[in-house]
Amino acid sequence: MERTVLKREKPDGTGRQNEEKRMQGKIVKGIVGFYYVHIVESGVYECKAKGIFRKDRLKPLVGDNVEMEVTHE
Repeated sequence: MERTVLKREKPDGTGRQNEEKRMQGKIVKGIVGFYYVHIVESGVYECKAKGIFRKDRLKPLVGDNVEMEVTHE
């Protein structure tokens, strides 16, 4: 199973770029800290949110558009 992490989308498109491992998707389900993200081209991935969400006191919600990065294949 692939492990992935969620990242907040930046409206201005800034930040480091690694296009081959980053994908855009939409959260379709969230259960006990795991988020299921639908990527149009490749299906649904199980993800965990990065620590920046906790630091900023944000909680990803179903329906949010997110950027994800594959960290373990």
